Amino acid sequence: MDAKELRQRTEKLYDLKEELEEVLENIRQALRGTPEESAAKSYWFAHIRTALDKDHGYLGGSFLTMQETIDAMDEAATDAESLEESEGECEECGRILSSEELKARREDANEAAQPTPIPKRINKESK
Repeated sequence: MDAKELRQRTEKLYDLKEELEEVLENIRQALRGTPEESAAKSYWFAHIRTALDKDHGYLGGSFLTMQETIDAMDEAATDAESLEESEGECEECGRILSSEELKARREDANEAAQPTPIPKRINKESK
């Protein structure tokens, strides 16, 4: 995936996160004053809200938030854009790079753009 496509996908995710925040506000308003408001806010609403980012009033949070994913993709897009701008030339000495060196740089940039695997949780009972 090239830098332009990665940047577009990052911006799309950011827009979708904003839409989700608006939907959650509408849900909160719909729940206000109902008998189920407290339970919903304490359980499923909290799960959704804390998965978006760390800017919430709940104790705890998500292991990996949507905003952290967006930030990682944004950083990868910036790195890829920087690589594309300097591609063909060594940053240190200015010499023209061979096609093999360019290919290796592209592969390194693509690896950096891959999502970070989530570590498995350790079952405390099995210890």
